[in-house]
Amino acid sequence: MAKKILVVEDDAVVASYLSDLFTDNGYAAVVARDGETGLELLRSERPDLMTLDIDLPRSSGTILYATMRRDSELRDIPVVVVSGVSPRIKKGLPTLSKPVDAAELLRVVADALK
Repeated sequence: MAKKILVVEDDAVVASYLSDLFTDNGYAAVVARDGETGLELLRSERPDLMTLDIDLPRSSGTILYATMRRDSELRDIPVVVVSGVSPRIKKGLPTLSKPVDAAELLRVVADALK
């Protein structure tokens, strides 16, 4: 079964690009367009990894990240930040700036899923 990636991204073009990139490379992708929906999908879909934009409507990426890390059932899901805004969250968290390089993102995702 394909590893599932939750893409939390409010920009429809970027969300579609990331979803297509992951699907084209053998992953299953689910998209949330805001922080609240992202948290709901974390709980219902139990993805293997989440890509996270920081600047989101209805709960920022920083709040989503902090909330999931306090939840014992979600805290171990790997997170890769893909954002135009620098995160104010855990140091050492893989962070890629937009526009993202596809090959680099796929490499970081593969490493995080090991």
